[in-house]
Amino acid sequence: MELVKFKITVIEVERAIKINGNKMQFQQKSIIKENWWLISCSFPNLNWARLRTYDDLSAEILDCDGSKYTFTNEEEARYFLMEDEFTQAS
Repeated sequence: MELVKFKITVIEVERAIKINGNKMQFQQKSIIKENWWLISCSFPNLNWARLRTYDDLSAEILDCDGSKYTFTNEEEARYFLMEDEFTQAS
C-alpha cells in the first residue's frame, strides 16, 4: 500500500470543516480553473501534475506519484511546480 502525502495547515482544516451541532461536514469547494503541467526533460517518461484553483482562490496540486499538495493561492502552487521544472501544457 502506498502512502499519499498531504501538506495541509490547521487553518485550511478549519476552513474546510463546517460544524453543525455535533456533526462535522466538509464544505465542498468549486473548481474555477484546472490546468496540466509536464516535465519535458524526463521524456519518454510522462511526469505530470494537475493544478486546480478553487472558488476561495486556494490551489491544489496532484502529481503523477499520487501526492497532493495544497496552497493558499495559485501563485504559490505555480512557483512550487516551476521549482521542479514543470511547464504548463498548452
